[in-house]
Amino acid sequence: MRVFDNVARRWGLSERMKLQLLGCVEHEFRDWARDARWHRPLILEVALLLRVSAVLGVFGDLRQLTNGAAEERCWFARQLAAPSFEGKAPISLLATHLKAKWMFAGI
Repeated sequence: MRVFDNVARRWGLSERMKLQLLGCVEHEFRDWARDARWHRPLILEVALLLRVSAVLGVFGDLRQLTNGAAEERCWFARQLAAPSFEGKAPISLLATHLKAKWMFAGI
């Protein structure tokens, strides 16, 4: 959870976007972040772990393809014309896709 929070801060994500990506409410995220900062044990649901994993996977790939945080933020936040992005920003597609995928799967 510490790494997710650090990546979100690096990308300049709003609290709202963090909550969307994680699929949780504000007090849950704050509790998890606090416990993670203090190295307390966390018990997280599979759906949340999959969401965090997806974000960290994108982060890892962007680290290899870009030249730093500014380029990562630029790519992640801008609307892309490629057909697979449907003219939307990758961050909004990721948040929407994660929500839809796990709602469909019942996770």
